[in-house]
Amino acid sequence: MSTAHGQIHCEIEGEELHRYKPGGYHPVHLGDKLDDGRFTVLHKLGWGGYGTTWLALDESCTRNVALKVNIAELSPDSKEIETHQKLSAGSDQHEGKDHIAQLLHSFSVQGPNGKHGCLVTELLGLSAAAAADRQSDGRLPGRLSWQAVRQTIKALAYMHEEGIVHGGKHSVPLYRRTSRAK
Repeated sequence: MSTAHGQIHCEIEGEELHRYKPGGYHPVHLGDKLDDGRFTVLHKLGWGGYGTTWLALDESCTRNVALKVNIAELSPDSKEIETHQKLSAGSDQHEGKDHIAQLLHSFSVQGPNGKHGCLVTELLGLSAAAAADRQSDGRLPGRLSWQAVRQTIKALAYMHEEGIVHGGKHSVPLYRRTSRAK
């Protein structure tokens, strides 16, 4: 770890610490209780330019969920919630719907950096990138690569059918359940 120009440089991979500022990330800690105690934070799943994502326990139904805490710059009523709602309400007949995380709940949290919109989705599987990182050579075996490509294409086809264009670079989770509870 070293410092340069007032910033800390750390070799441990993670979100940029200087983004914990007004308008930026919300400080979340393991064990935190969010949404009046409904969600208990268990583990960090990832981060991106628009927020951090956590494994959390939904105490209302005792199940694990993915909880995304958006940066405060994004409105708590951002288009992301509307997009998730539209995808959740879309056709159950399209096989691509099984490759989209379904929105379960949304809420806001007020913190030292502002008001942050939070999205709770079902917990799915590893992304293709995370699965590749677990391989000794950093590459997905051919069978898993094809599976990831097929699932991504199905998910994108479903989104396009619902009138939504995906602008991100992240892959859909690789490991999915075989049927969706109705």
